Amino acid sequence: MASLGLSVYALVIGGGASSTTTGSPRAGAPPLCRAAQLSATAELNGAAFGTMEGGAIVTNTAGSPCSLPSGRPRVDILWHGRVLPTRETTEPASGEPPPVRMLGPSSKAVIPLNWANWCGKPRQGTVSGFRPTFEVRFAGGLRIDAPGSVATPPLCISPQRPTSVLAVGRLGKAVGF
Repeated sequence: MASLGLSVYALVIGGGASSTTTGSPRAGAPPLCRAAQLSATAELNGAAFGTMEGGAIVTNTAGSPCSLPSGRPRVDILWHGRVLPTRETTEPASGEPPPVRMLGPSSKAVIPLNWANWCGKPRQGTVSGFRPTFEVRFAGGLRIDAPGSVATPPLCISPQRPTSVLAVGRLGKAVGF
């Protein structure tokens, strides 16, 4: 976990990569998942260097399997209906769970998230029960809102470079969620 925090810190002070998504189901795979058959929540907890780390957990609520879009989704953080300004980067591949391409009924997958350097409002420690929504968008138009459970926003660790960073991983097997 500390190495992930260091990676995010390094991204805050310089560098980073953009994220892209692509994909459609492979031949013989179940149809693509629809938003109506998925539910999501986001859970982030305190991690190294004042970051918030966790993931958006996606659950297939339908009675049949579906295929997930390939690639990395885009994620926005919303609070009171407004998008919080963040610079999205990719989660280091070493910190990602094994990839998932299909969700069976009641199965779960996770999108790893690490949020760092929040210098906006609300500030860490000024709100309790901070409950943002993480808007997850995949290639092809699939969009899922994941109500968040975040105790507090991350620390402002670099006020001279106040850009908040959200590292987003690929959809993978939900272990421990």
